[in-house]
Amino acid sequence: MLAALLSLFAACDASMKAADRLETTYKVQEEDDEEDVIKEAPLTLVKEGTSDEQGTWAPGKGADFAVRSSTYLDNGVKKPSAEPLYTVGVAGFAMSAGAVNDGSRAYPEVLEKLRGEDADRDVFTDASSPLPKYVMITMNSPLEAPSLRKKAKGEKTAVFVFALRRNDAAIAKAPKAAVALATKWLSDAPNDPGLSGRLKGIFHASGDGVPNLAKKWNGKPVLLAASAGFGGRERPGISRFIRGADCLEVNVDVSESFTYIARGAIYLVTDKLRDIRIKFGFVVEGRERDELPEALITAVDVHQFDWRACVDGLVADTPSDDDEA
Repeated sequence: MLAALLSLFAACDASMKAADRLETTYKVQEEDDEEDVIKEAPLTLVKEGTSDEQGTWAPGKGADFAVRSSTYLDNGVKKPSAEPLYTVGVAGFAMSAGAVNDGSRAYPEVLEKLRGEDADRDVFTDASSPLPKYVMITMNSPLEAPSLRKKAKGEKTAVFVFALRRNDAAIAKAPKAAVALATKWLSDAPNDPGLSGRLKGIFHASGDGVPNLAKKWNGKPVLLAASAGFGGRERPGISRFIRGADCLEVNVDVSESFTYIARGAIYLVTDKLRDIRIKFGFVVEGRERDELPEALITAVDVHQFDWRACVDGLVADTPSDDDEA
């Protein structure tokens, strides 16, 4: 019993020290940014481009992400994913006072643009596919340092919106188990919190500006689910779903249910986006043999994205690294 109490004390002490270091980082960051004047901004569509074009995005590649292989339950081996089942076609950014809980209604131009691009060409080759033609991912990320207290209403929030189109060619080549699991998730997760909680996010951040706190999650899948609590019950998903005639929106507020340390890492990464390159991937966790191997639902590369440039005039000018003190 004594050993257990000592172990618990040590864990709590380590956690508090980590929180103190994080709080110090936030204070320094806020001092650097105290001249910023941030207001709410409308959606800005971000252009597609190559990795050497700053402030752009590109569809991600399955080979850049290691996922659970067909033998994972036996030996823990992960292998590169097949190509994503959905391809990013449109990306946008907005800034909001609080999370945007219905991106498809707030920013209808995103899906309208994608549908317009597809109107005069044969994009979908499988007329019998049970998967929706389009998926919209709305990611709400904090622009303010997280608090140990309950999330405040009206917090400045970065809203990243991605409109995806179904990639029938990739689906035809993907492992059947992965396609079946993705189909089940997109169909049933809106009404099944446990299944919803099996969505994982994976990111790879590179560049000199990557915060040390974020490096520990580089390449590691993170369940987009709430805490299991006591008893080890199944973790419910934190995604909200809005279903349309030909689409499904998956809406995530990463500041709502993540741990204090995880929210801190996301906050720091969001602020440093202009200095780093990030590869984002989303995959449904396979837990049974007939659900493996996994395959990405989608992926996107973001190239040194300066969100401040998208709200020009709403953010006060700040000194550049080249300016004299």
